[in-house]
Amino acid sequence: MGSIRRGVTAAEFARSQGITTGHVYALLREGALPAIRLGRTVRVDVDAWEARLTAVQAQNEHAPRANGERVGASEGSLGGHGNGRHEK
Repeated sequence: MGSIRRGVTAAEFARSQGITTGHVYALLREGALPAIRLGRTVRVDVDAWEARLTAVQAQNEHAPRANGERVGASEGSLGGHGNGRHEK
């Protein structure tokens, strides 16, 4: 079992990402957000999350668009919708 180097609370993670705490808990329930549970406390594994984002960005850089062009790192979607802003 790997060790967690940087763990933050759901509220801290939500603030840092511009999303609601409820959305963080939904991502945790879905298994979409890496975390560790210590008793009743949940810590989001920031290092694992950043590694996932890096992998998705790398994958998107090489993914062809519908018109055959490649998606650049700054243009790629990380699973969000719309213009990249998160509603609170």
